[in-house]
Amino acid sequence: MTVPLVNLESYDLLQMEMKAEHLDGLHALSASIGWPHRKSDWGVNLAAGNGIVAVDESGRVHGSAMYFTLGGDVSAVGMVIAHPRLKLEGLATCLMANIVERTEDRPAFLNACNDSVPFYRSLGALVTGPVFQHQGIVGPISASKTRTRPAEATNLPQIFDCDADAHGVDRSALLLELWRVSETMVIERRGRIRGFAMRRQFGRGHLIGPIIAEKEVDAVALVEAFLTGLPGSFVRVDTRVEYGLFRQYLEKSGLLPVMNVVTMTLGRLPSRGSNAVFGLSSHSTG
Repeated sequence: MTVPLVNLESYDLLQMEMKAEHLDGLHALSASIGWPHRKSDWGVNLAAGNGIVAVDESGRVHGSAMYFTLGGDVSAVGMVIAHPRLKLEGLATCLMANIVERTEDRPAFLNACNDSVPFYRSLGALVTGPVFQHQGIVGPISASKTRTRPAEATNLPQIFDCDADAHGVDRSALLLELWRVSETMVIERRGRIRGFAMRRQFGRGHLIGPIIAEKEVDAVALVEAFLTGLPGSFVRVDTRVEYGLFRQYLEKSGLLPVMNVVTMTLGRLPSRGSNAVFGLSSHSTG
C-alpha cells in the first residue's frame, strides 16, 4: 500500500510498507545523520516490528518510521528519520501521522533526541525521564560475587515473565527475535529466573540490553558476565537508571556517558512490577 505525501515541495514522495528490499537505503539514510545502525541492525528491527518508508520515484529512501506492537495494546515507536533536506518540509510529521493511524491511538512510548522533543510535544507526547547512553572500549573487569549462567531455551517463559514484570507489558514477541541474534545470561535463585540480560552485535561493536534485575548488584553481575569476554571491544549500554552503583560500574569498566535522550509517552502506559529495567533493548524498542 502506498500513500502520497503532501506539502513537500522538493520531492514527490510516496509512503509505503517497509520491506527487506529497503534495508540498503535505510542503512544509507541512518548513516547520513550519524546513527550507528548497520544494515543487519535494521534487519533485526524489521523482523521485530513494522515500518513505513518515504521513497522517490527511483526508489531512494528519504524517510522512515517504525512501530513495535507489544502486549496490552502498547506500542513502541522508533527509527523516525527524515532526510535533513526534507525535515523542515514536514516529512517527519507525515510519517508520524501514518504511525499514529496504524497504532490506532494505542498508548505508545518513544525515545527522542533533545532537539526532537519540541516536535513530539506538538503531537501530544509527554516527557517521562532521561535515558543515559554509556559506551566505550571495555577495560579491566572485576569479578562479581553474584552467580550468572547462560540461558537455555527452556528458560524463555520465565525470561518473558521477568521482562513483563519490569515493563508492565508482554514483550515476548520482541524478546524472541532478540533471542535469535543474542547471547543471554540469567540469574537463577531457588529454581526461578530473577534477572537476565542479552548481548548482540550492534553498531560499532556490541550492545548489552535488555538488562532486567531485582537489584543493582544483579544488574552489575549480568553486565560483568558479558564484559569479561569482551576486553578491548566497543560496547554500548542504554539505561534509565539514575547515577549509582550500576552506572559507576559501567564507567569503571570503560563505558562512559556520551549523550542523553528522553523517554516520551503518548497515552497512559501500564504500571510496572518489582523488577527493574537497568538496560534498554534499544532506543527504538525500550
